[in-house]
Amino acid sequence: MDARETTIYYDLLIAAIIIGAILGYFLLSIVRMHRRYIRLHRSRSETQILLLEKEHKRIAADLHDELGPILSAAKFKITEVEPPSHEDQELLTQANDHLNNIIIRIREISNGLMPNTLLRKGPMHALEEFIQAMYTTFSFKIELLPYTVPLVTQQQAIHIYSILKEIIHNTHKHAKATRLKIQLFRRADRLVIITTDDGIGFNPKKMAKENPGLGLQNLLLRTEMLGATMFLDTKKGKGTKIIIEIPIRSKTINTDENEHSH
Repeated sequence: MDARETTIYYDLLIAAIIIGAILGYFLLSIVRMHRRYIRLHRSRSETQILLLEKEHKRIAADLHDELGPILSAAKFKITEVEPPSHEDQELLTQANDHLNNIIIRIREISNGLMPNTLLRKGPMHALEEFIQAMYTTFSFKIELLPYTVPLVTQQQAIHIYSILKEIIHNTHKHAKATRLKIQLFRRADRLVIITTDDGIGFNPKKMAKENPGLGLQNLLLRTEMLGATMFLDTKKGKGTKIIIEIPIRSKTINTDENEHSH
């Protein structure tokens, strides 16, 4: 290689290095922008969830603590009325029945928005109430196995309850299962949740492309908000198993270790 070829070679080499560095810089910038977008999207989603939960809590409290007592007082007043005729008595009876139905419906709406039991007793008591209330709706059997469940913060309790409720709803809508087992136990500094169904399963990658529903996205988002990890084990025709490990730093309370079947 003569001097001229050597010069050209080095010029091309320098040019290639410069172009490579520029391309690398732009690729790195794109990756950073994408990661920033994901962080902003997640942050926005988390904020929306927290604001929505706050609003649910406020509305549920208004219904339970304000409107409910007012309607109960009105119902009590109606029962004290002595109608002058049989027709008036029938009208009062009908009004009383309507008030009863309204009070029951308000309790259902309040409980659906933010169960009072969840805030007072924790996620497992609230989940048991939810399962009992939905017993006739579900076409599968639910086995709830709470072992040593840790004391968690109210926000953690809301996330745990919402995650388990979402899994139950997804099982009901899509799995075609006959049984769903829910296990909770403490392992060192983690609360472990394991749910297993005997349904039809699914292909996660295929589902993400063809039917990117909010169910799995909500599970992932709430898992991230808890600082937890989620493992999904499913195949078409083989059922679905979900493992969620939540870091905790609290004492534990012993719950009934007997199997609760619904």
